[in-house]
Amino acid sequence: MRWNGSEVVAADVRSTRPFAAPRVLAGRRVDEACALVPLFFSVCGRSQAIAAAAACEAALGIAPPPGVAAARALIVAGEAMQEYLFRMLIGWPESRGEPAAAPLVGEVRRRIAAALAPVAAVARPAAEAPAAGLVTQAGESLRDATAEATGAVLGTGAAEWLDVAERGELDAWAARGDTAAARLAADLLEADPGFGATDVALLPAGATAGLAEGLAEALAGDPTFECAPTWLGGPAETGALARTAGSPGVSAFVARFGRSVLARVVARVAELARLASGTFNAPVGQLALGRGGGIAWVETARGLLIHRAQVKDNRVDAYRIVAPTEWNFHPRGALPRGLAGVRFAGRDAAARGARMLVDSLDPCVAARIEVLHA
Repeated sequence: MRWNGSEVVAADVRSTRPFAAPRVLAGRRVDEACALVPLFFSVCGRSQAIAAAAACEAALGIAPPPGVAAARALIVAGEAMQEYLFRMLIGWPESRGEPAAAPLVGEVRRRIAAALAPVAAVARPAAEAPAAGLVTQAGESLRDATAEATGAVLGTGAAEWLDVAERGELDAWAARGDTAAARLAADLLEADPGFGATDVALLPAGATAGLAEGLAEALAGDPTFECAPTWLGGPAETGALARTAGSPGVSAFVARFGRSVLARVVARVAELARLASGTFNAPVGQLALGRGGGIAWVETARGLLIHRAQVKDNRVDAYRIVAPTEWNFHPRGALPRGLAGVRFAGRDAAARGARMLVDSLDPCVAARIEVLHA
């Protein structure tokens, strides 16, 4: 970003992430391609695998039974909790100079994996429905596996935290400072609660068939769409804020401070509380496009993930992936617009502010920040 000694003049976002999946998957058998997809991604691999299976099923005209859909939603929810807990118990404390709860995060990752293992087979295409009651049991195991770590974020039970949000008392939750998440929210409330706010549109929460069809058309018409995706002609933000902006607590912060770093922090905590309360219906969907084409969508921790597959003779003919990071780090999106015109006392302060905004948008890859004197 370019800083003129007092304020940010402009910020440029460039991605060096390779888009190798389409090239590597072309020509492979459907089952082989679906097994490879999660290997391309160091985070959210389960969600990537489910998106691949669902897209290829849609291309082949296969409709999964209800039990498969429920198990997939549970897996996506469990992975989202894992990603949130990593950020909230390691990233957020470290950003404040506090010790990270690394042992607890390591333990909860192991327990989440064990809880989801009985239903893990549904991440493959044309999977059979789990045995009756297995998804319910896995959900109960997931709640047990994450209870301690979730309490370390919320400072109370999930239902109690949601009641606090419903009553509009999240300022008091932050002020008590019982957890690193609360202390981070308090810091933001005191320093600049509107920092990072933009007018970038929020992508509709929970993709519908209509939105998926529109994105499929955009992919068909633009060979580089996944590098800088747009919705209704402009960039859009996806993720927890897009999904919870209308919910109690989050909506109040958005009304007061805009779609800011603070609003994104509160939105993530609110979504963790919702998941911890047992609401595991993470949006996972698929749509046949005809002529061997299919598209699937998954609402991951970081936002909307889209896979589009073209299949011929049970082999991948073409493949496209639109990841949440490309939505949230669009060159004209929330990051550059959230920084433009912001005043900083010095170059180091500008770098810290930019890092805070980057972390609130939560890329799935490493990010490097350069501050140049304009």
